[in-house]
Amino acid sequence: MLDSYRKIRNSPPTVSVIGFKNSGKTSIAVGLVTKLRERGWRVMSVKHGHHHDIDTPGTDSWRLRHEGGAEKVVLSGPEGFAVMGVWGQDSEMSLQEVTSRFLPEADIVVAEGYKGSTVPKIEVWRTDAGNPLLYRPESSDGALYLAVVSDSRDLDMTIPVFDLANPNLFDCLAELVEKGLLKSKRSDYEEGESSG
Repeated sequence: MLDSYRKIRNSPPTVSVIGFKNSGKTSIAVGLVTKLRERGWRVMSVKHGHHHDIDTPGTDSWRLRHEGGAEKVVLSGPEGFAVMGVWGQDSEMSLQEVTSRFLPEADIVVAEGYKGSTVPKIEVWRTDAGNPLLYRPESSDGALYLAVVSDSRDLDMTIPVFDLANPNLFDCLAELVEKGLLKSKRSDYEEGESSG
């Protein structure tokens, strides 16, 4: 099931935490990243959104982009790096294109957002928000859903449903991701350890 999602060359396994605004996506993504790192995985992340504006008017990077006309600017220093720019004429890259281009060395990528992506998903759904569930088992992307995380105890689904209040929630999600997306990587890792 999960092996059938479209792969792009050098794109690491990716899971996307999706849901409507203020559902708790970031908290779930952070907890999942933390637990996967504790389990020894090299975890990287992508955040999808609108109006990311880290390019402050008047700074050197802003001047290079806006006054100089550079299509992309890389900020680099001992503390880290960032790439800023426009997608170009081809529109926005898919999640798999972003991960294959910028994060190919990851064991696993935990993305936030990208509801329409063709990667496995964990949906965060709250009953009081008034939004519909995105998961539809009958739809073609229904097979890509790993689980739903919710405050409702009344969800009867064919995929795992985890309670937001479960104190072991992030361990449960990390185990689910490992079994669904990282099982072959774990055996490769263990073989390398035993032969080295």
